Amino acid sequence: TGVTAGQHAAGGAGGAIHVTCDTFGGSSNGLVSVNGGDGYLNNLSGGGGGGRLAVGYRVLAAEHAVRFSAAPAAVEYASADTTNRWMHAARMGTLWLPDTALLSDGIANGFFRQVSLVVSGVTAWAVGSLTVGDSAFMFADNGFRLTVSNDLVIGAGGAVGLGAYAEDGTGYVLRCGGSLTLTDGGQLFIWSGPTNAASTNAGALVAVTGDVAIAAGSCLYLRSHPTNGGAPLVTVGNLAVLEQGRIDAVGGGYGWQRGPGTGRSGTFCGAGAYGGNGGSGGDPQIGGAPYGSLSAPADPGSAGGSHSAHVYASGWGGGLIRIQAAGAITVLGAVVADGSSGLDPYGSGGSGGGIHLRCQTFGGTSAGQI
Repeated sequence: TGVTAGQHAAGGAGGAIHVTCDTFGGSSNGLVSVNGGDGYLNNLSGGGGGGRLAVGYRVLAAEHAVRFSAAPAAVEYASADTTNRWMHAARMGTLWLPDTALLSDGIANGFFRQVSLVVSGVTAWAVGSLTVGDSAFMFADNGFRLTVSNDLVIGAGGAVGLGAYAEDGTGYVLRCGGSLTLTDGGQLFIWSGPTNAASTNAGALVAVTGDVAIAAGSCLYLRSHPTNGGAPLVTVGNLAVLEQGRIDAVGGGYGWQRGPGTGRSGTFCGAGAYGGNGGSGGDPQIGGAPYGSLSAPADPGSAGGSHSAHVYASGWGGGLIRIQAAGAITVLGAVVADGSSGLDPYGSGGSGGGIHLRCQTFGGTSAGQI
């Protein structure tokens, strides 16, 4: 595990653990950990990313409930404002496995604590049903396809991710033949790869045959590619965003100084634009200009400009939320694609993103927000 920083310093990354054996096993009391060290929050310091785990075995023992952790820092500069600074956060580390034998239809009890799974020679995993709780993991291999024939439930303490942050992998697919339920704070993260035509192609696909329900405290996060603008596409039977449930693409669009409507950078900074002009900072000509479709938004929002000496101070544009339902979409919670704030005083804010919902029946209460 990386060392927690003292004042005026950032946290260290997790280290590396490489295990090779004939038979691997252990109880749930066992823990293999390469966590990142915390940063010093009051000095705007970053935290350490998770390290690397690799466990090679020929067979598993009868008991093989050992837990794995490659979590990034819990305390760092980004943790003070996870809405506007999530892109500055440290990332989880990796866990390499020789096969899928440790994966099951019920992943719980802290079995995976923020690990990016890499399974040797495997870019697809199919399971009859899947329930995740008190575990957090993602599949980031290029073109990874997760297929759940029946229901997928992500519950308390559970988080599942598909895709890779700001990387060029493509073809990420999650298919669910039953219903998808996010409940008790469960989270699903979808990271898009780049596309050659953002308006017609998806950088990641979530296809749910049945219904999708997002309950209170739970969230579906949709992130567009920060340089290319590729975005996920979600297809469902029916969608219900329940009270205090959330679909979130905040700051999930074009990244630093990117996008068709990015503000100009320099001594003065212009803000990002999408449906409306970006604001200007001291120069009336430097805000971004509008772009995109009125009736079928197919682009994420653009980043703001930043001071020439602070390239990474601009806010990111909001992402693209693109959902097609065969039946109804009901919004009692929040569907949000706001831009993120710039880092004062060196960066301008990103524009809002795009939300495109298609369905046969649309409804909700005054508690709903888009």
